[in-house]
Amino acid sequence: MALLFLRRDVAASLTNSALDLAGYTGETVWYEPHGGSYSSVTVMLSSVVTAGQLTVDVRKDGIKVTPNVVLAAGESRESVTLSVGVVAGSQLSVVVTTTSTWAPTTNTVLVLLE
Repeated sequence: MALLFLRRDVAASLTNSALDLAGYTGETVWYEPHGGSYSSVTVMLSSVVTAGQLTVDVRKDGIKVTPNVVLAAGESRESVTLSVGVVAGSQLSVVVTTTSTWAPTTNTVLVLLE
């Protein structure tokens, strides 16, 4: 199973701002149809972070799943291992938080759950 979330032009000073499901503008929650598990989250940016920090949190049924992913200056990609078991009807979403110094604000963020 794989899910892709995205946001174009990620602004500075965001707090728990939901990403869209790729291809579905305005749809921020995936309703799991069958059940199973996700074991990793990969965050990819369209360009290298030049200042500030971006934090990505995966949520299951509205509750934060650990660990989160943090990208700071000089980085553009990061992967972490996680363990998220889901059943039919589970809700998955991804939120981002950025610092006030986050740059560039033209960055696109892609988050892949696998």
